[in-house]
Amino acid sequence: MLQLRFFIMSLVVFVAACSSFEKAVPARLPTSAPPPATSGLLGGQWVAFAVDGLVEVLAPRPVLRWLGPDRVEGSAGCIGFSSLASPHKLRFSNLAPVGKPCMTMPGGQEDKFFKALERARALRFEGDAQLVLLDEEARVVARFTRSP
Repeated sequence: MLQLRFFIMSLVVFVAACSSFEKAVPARLPTSAPPPATSGLLGGQWVAFAVDGLVEVLAPRPVLRWLGPDRVEGSAGCIGFSSLASPHKLRFSNLAPVGKPCMTMPGGQEDKFFKALERARALRFEGDAQLVLLDEEARVVARFTRSP
């Protein structure tokens, strides 16, 4: 009889401990920080004034235009492109050239711009008219100003 009481008491303590543990652990943990507002990206174009590793960005400057929340087009200077790019989890994907290919120098401004897009993993706004692309270690890979 004493063993039965011990068993029942142990079972009650176990059930009570489990129910209090469930209350202590939240049902759903937040997955990430809130994404940047996509409405800030739309309208006009973003003209690059700094690209990782370049002392000066020359004309014609690279340009980005967000056509929708996950659709981007632009120009690396000479070569136009279109891409999918979600600002919520930034990755430029399916980069497709638009128009005729141009002769550019390997390692030149256009190559550096495309490499910056490939490395970009996050974006942020600085003020009303500056867009910054960051790599996975939060280093700046490109800076843009809004142009109408």
